[in-house]
Amino acid sequence: MHRTALSPPGIPSPAEPAAPVNVVEAEQQRPPRRIVIGRAFRNIANTRNMTATALRRSLMTSHPKMPNPIVTPEQMADVIAYILSFRSIP
Repeated sequence: MHRTALSPPGIPSPAEPAAPVNVVEAEQQRPPRRIVIGRAFRNIANTRNMTATALRRSLMTSHPKMPNPIVTPEQMADVIAYILSFRSIP
């Protein structure tokens, strides 16, 4: 697995994104249905004025039907760095 300095342990870098869901049985005609429950990290990272501070605030704000994250400050920094690593605009 390729990692960058911004990739949290065990998570591939944006250069090598996680593989899509694959067909796992010979009888399957197509991969299982994917359920999209939120915006793509690339879209979040490229949102105008998205900074680490703005992302931290968003992640720490309660949202309906979503549990609050229980992570250490270091883990939160890793998640934010990972999401922002998808940024394609300066």
